[in-house]
This record gives sequence, structure tokens and C-alpha cells, in this order.
Amino acid sequence: MNDRRPVNAGGERWIYGTHAIERRLTVDPASVRTLYLGGRSSRRRRELADLARRHRVAVRDADDQTLRKHARSDAHQGAVAMVTPFDYDRPEVAIASGKSILVVDQMNDPQNFGALIRTAAAAGFGGVIVPERGATGVTAAVEKAAAGAVNDIAVCRVVNVARCLDEMAAAGYWRLALSPRDAPSLFEIEIPTPVVLVLGGETGIRRLVAERCDLKATIPQFGPVESLNASVAGAVAMYEVVRRAAAG
Repeated sequence: MNDRRPVNAGGERWIYGTHAIERRLTVDPASVRTLYLGGRSSRRRRELADLARRHRVAVRDADDQTLRKHARSDAHQGAVAMVTPFDYDRPEVAIASGKSILVVDQMNDPQNFGALIRTAAAAGFGGVIVPERGATGVTAAVEKAAAGAVNDIAVCRVVNVARCLDEMAAAGYWRLALSPRDAPSLFEIEIPTPVVLVLGGETGIRRLVAERCDLKATIPQFGPVESLNASVAGAVAMYEVVRRAAAG
């Protein structure tokens, strides 16, 4: 994507997981410095090595201890890569898309955040916006959980989420907050377009952010479960937004 700005300071970092690395090599090969592969020879390993070499990325053999050290995780799947810092998009890129946008407030779980990015990309959303403070950014764990989808959608960090919501409203967006309770059903309210879907993390949506929203909705539950996992709730809501838009 264009109009990217480097928000991360510092030098290279490590990412891990075959899908995350493959997607990075496919979309942004210039950002990959070195690929380290371990384990036995396999078709998947050879394909990843061939892809890296086609883009003139150095490929090195590595033992499991080295892979774990660089990944800081046992979930490396036999592949780690040294890459340049992640470049976040400006929120203007997402707004200019005219597509639905996901705002994730106060989320610190990398698995949930990565899953939401992956779903947003799959659902055709124009961007994902998160606060710079009090929430996880795009880490190696997030990139793996997203299966590399951080490369396929505008991921933006902003200093002030409430102010960003005001800017989106000025651009013609409606702001819809997903609430765990005490709100009309998401499946029954009218969902105007274009829409910004606002989802809270582990501690919910902050008051000032919630006050900026034009609408509030909940996903009805019919069993004894108290609430849905954040990434599951977000996936349900995103596809309901897409379904409504397709229905006209």
C-alpha cells in the first residue's frame, strides 16, 4: 500500500510461522533480510526456501534452539525471518478506501488481534485502527495469528481514537459500537454505510470512544455462555456488516 509511514523505531525484528513469512515474502519481499529454516526436508520447507531465493533473500539452516531464541516462542513452525520494522498506514488510507473500517480499542491479546486483522482482510474491510498506547501493535505473534494478513490491509495506529472517530464521521462514516449487553440486536438494527465498527478489547470500549459512536448493538446469545471471545464477536459483526452492504 502507499502512504505508509514507519511508526516502529529501531532496527530489524523477527517474525515466525510459515504462513506469516510466506505472505511477507510474497507481498513485501524487500522487507525480509534473512530466512532461517529448521527441521527435516519437506515440500513446504523447499517452497519457502525457493520463494526467498527468488527474491534474493538469504536462506540459512538453523537448529530448534536458534529458532526458539529468535522467535521467543515454540510455535515457530520451523521458520523465522529477520525483517524490517512494520510500517503502519495513516488512518487517511483506510478512510479514503470508502470501505467499512474496524476500530479495536484496548486490545492486548495478540491472538485475538491477529485473528481480527485476518478476518477484516478476508471480509474486504478498508482498514484496522488501534490506539498507539494501551493496546498491542503488530508483533511477531500478531503477524503469525493473522497468517500474514497484516500485509493485505491498512493497519493504522492513532494517538487519539475518539478524535479519529470524529474525522471518520466528518468523512461520512457512521460509527457502530459492538456492546456485550444492553443494546439492540446487531441482526435487527439498520446498519448504514459506510460504517466504522468499534470493538473493545479485554476491558471493553473506553467511555470517550463509546460516546463518539452513533449506534450501539449486541450479538444476541441463546445459551449459558456469558460472552463471546473478542475475535469471534468481531468476525460475526464484520460479516454481518458485509452481508447488509451486499443486500443493499
